[in-house]
Amino acid sequence: MSSLDHHDSSPAPTTHFYLLPEHISGDSCRFSREESRHLVNSFRLKSGDLVFAADGCGNLYQIRLTETSSQEVTAEIVERREGVNELPVEIAVGFGLMTMGKIDQVIDQCTQLGVRRLISVAAARSVTRLKQERVDARLQRWRKVAIAAMKQSLRCRIPEIITPITTTDLCDHLKQYDITLLASSNGGDFPQKAALNHAGNILLLTGPEGGFSASEEESLLAAGARPVSLGPRRLRAELAPVVITAMLLNRTQRRH
Repeated sequence: MSSLDHHDSSPAPTTHFYLLPEHISGDSCRFSREESRHLVNSFRLKSGDLVFAADGCGNLYQIRLTETSSQEVTAEIVERREGVNELPVEIAVGFGLMTMGKIDQVIDQCTQLGVRRLISVAAARSVTRLKQERVDARLQRWRKVAIAAMKQSLRCRIPEIITPITTTDLCDHLKQYDITLLASSNGGDFPQKAALNHAGNILLLTGPEGGFSASEEESLLAAGARPVSLGPRRLRAELAPVVITAMLLNRTQRRH
């Protein structure tokens, strides 16, 4: 098995399959039952076929299928690549809790854009309150959404999805980031490209329906967030995280 961090003449993947890290042993691997059914029943793949699979931890494998059935597909690893289609900067997106279907949209689309971490925030104006006994179930659902988006967008890393936190906890969270940008109706321009390109990690924040309250915004600004404008139109809560991420990517000079 070779280890590469660049593309070669291998055939381009049309999708990435998902390979659990614990199912990799040396140069051998096996797929979960769910993914095996996907390989065999949906894609009609058979022994000897070459496919690409991501482990969600930043590694992409080109593998040759050895045994195929809808119960389990086994394979041998041909080569491994690191960081394929991943951004050189770590981007986290914090967004106000909203209805669950809308959160699915945010996770799906931000994962496709390359976001590394997703943080839901129980803000004062959040119309949805996630009960503690349902947190684990929701996290599992959101992870499945992120896995599907990772595969579809040809990434090799699943974004980390943080357990919902309060705005107070979010203020403490800002210390982990070089730059924090807060979408605000009173915001100004994005930082200069040079500042963005020198940041190792960036946190982007958007509020729930109705936005962060005035006191929450004041606390976030006091903690170091910089207010930025997303334009003259008011965006839906599920659209704002996607827009601010796209605006950030458009303002950097990095190759993505």
